[in-house]
Amino acid sequence: MGENKMTKENKTKQEVILETDIGINQKELAYSENLGMDISQSRIFVIEPLRKKDRQKLTESNLKVIQAEIKNIKKKYPTKKVTFLVQFKKNMKKTIEQIDLAMRCGMFDGSDGVCLYETSPEQNIKNFSEELSEFLKVIGDIEKNMVLEIESNVVREKLLIALKKGIKNFILISGAYNDLSLWAQLVMKIIREKGTAIVVLTKRIHPTTKKAYMDKAVSVGASIVVHGMEFGGGKKKKVKPKEILFFDGRDAVYKNKDKLPSNSIISTNKKIKELIEDKSIKRQKKYEISRVCALGDGKTFCRANIRKVIFET
Repeated sequence: MGENKMTKENKTKQEVILETDIGINQKELAYSENLGMDISQSRIFVIEPLRKKDRQKLTESNLKVIQAEIKNIKKKYPTKKVTFLVQFKKNMKKTIEQIDLAMRCGMFDGSDGVCLYETSPEQNIKNFSEELSEFLKVIGDIEKNMVLEIESNVVREKLLIALKKGIKNFILISGAYNDLSLWAQLVMKIIREKGTAIVVLTKRIHPTTKKAYMDKAVSVGASIVVHGMEFGGGKKKKVKPKEILFFDGRDAVYKNKDKLPSNSIISTNKKIKELIEDKSIKRQKKYEISRVCALGDGKTFCRANIRKVIFET
């Protein structure tokens, strides 16, 4: 944060450095452990997509199981901040009971915070405001993260309401990919209010350009970006790509390993280099390496895109 300076109109200019950190989800965490790689991420996200048969609906019984999983990760990584998020299906209309259970997953002694949820992206502002007030009464004095889907202009108003109610931390679920100005407006408003803007990406790579969606979050100055859980398109069979691609920290494009720079993890990490050059290595292991290397090489990309903005206050 730079020094405050007074303008001729007696306005304060506030200099803010925009630097994006990369979080790791529990799936990537498992891949990292399997590869024997250190966890450099400062925050671990435990993201529950409600896919398993016993978790397609949140219940009192699986709430305790989920809390146990979060506590185990916190015990294993005591220096890391652990954030739990229920990643509901996009545009899903949720009941108050579902939201209540989702919030309670993060409400236990030693928790690093709890997430609050909107009933749906199209929920009207009056209901959103009233429900949020009630949720805040239940939660009490604990760090709060407001989860909002980037789907329509309504999210702008919801963000303002949440800020007025004292919430500073926001988890923005990626959407409206062609409306980057909406992303930027949301993130800048949060940062201007000295909050934390976390962007959860439900997809990693553009299917045609192979550009990482991470680039969008970094370009708008998100505080943290993390890969969420991708939901498939119903019963349609998923077509596997012909080859496993790897993140290039220079331009955030996924490429064949032979086109990566000399400072990429695949080129510099001896163990990873030996693994990837082993012709007998299985496809799943290559995929795991791709996911883990994207976290490390992604930091290179983030460092190269640090910039300053000036806010007038």
